[in-house]
Amino acid sequence: EGKAANAAAANSYYHFSSDGKKFKNKWDSYDVDAELRALDGAEDMGERKSALRKVLADAYTGLWEAQGIVDELRGDEEVKQRRKTLSERNAKLMERQQKLQERFNA
Repeated sequence: EGKAANAAAANSYYHFSSDGKKFKNKWDSYDVDAELRALDGAEDMGERKSALRKVLADAYTGLWEAQGIVDELRGDEEVKQRRKTLSERNAKLMERQQKLQERFNA
């Protein structure tokens, strides 16, 4: 009778027997986190998040340093126009960086 019950459980559409006992199935021991790590190709998601945080922080710092250099540029009208163009590009990059940071932290 034990083999018959196990066979019925293995092939059963239902997850519980008529007396309320749960049938064992492959999902009882399935490790979702391990599967996600395997699919992502990373053993430690914490390492990937930490690396991404560092890249975003470095980008933010680099953008502000570049803006500081642009702000110090002085010269004729052509230099002023180029400084304005560089500042606008830098502002767009900062905005994109902030959006990435927000998406990452969400």
